[in-house]
Amino acid sequence: MDLRSDWVLKQHFAANVVRAVENGRDVIIANNSGISGIVDKWGRIRMVSEPHIVACRPGSVMIRSSRTLYNRTGDLFVFLCLLAVVALPLTGGRRT
Repeated sequence: MDLRSDWVLKQHFAANVVRAVENGRDVIIANNSGISGIVDKWGRIRMVSEPHIVACRPGSVMIRSSRTLYNRTGDLFVFLCLLAVVALPLTGGRRT
């Protein structure tokens, strides 16, 4: 495989690391030809396999029922920031 496809596999794995943190959950990533592994809720990689290698590795995850702030509010913060950016010029944005 060329370097570009390996970069895509690493990017896919990294996206799962972000998902683990934003959802506060351990994540198991299982791929046919990509990078498989286990990531904990803090984004620490607990187990990882090499791409394009058949492997079976032991690991454990915690089952959690708590919700993170992002789980509860979603993109509310982003929409509030967008609203502030749009509203500021409309109010004049000047100090008195």
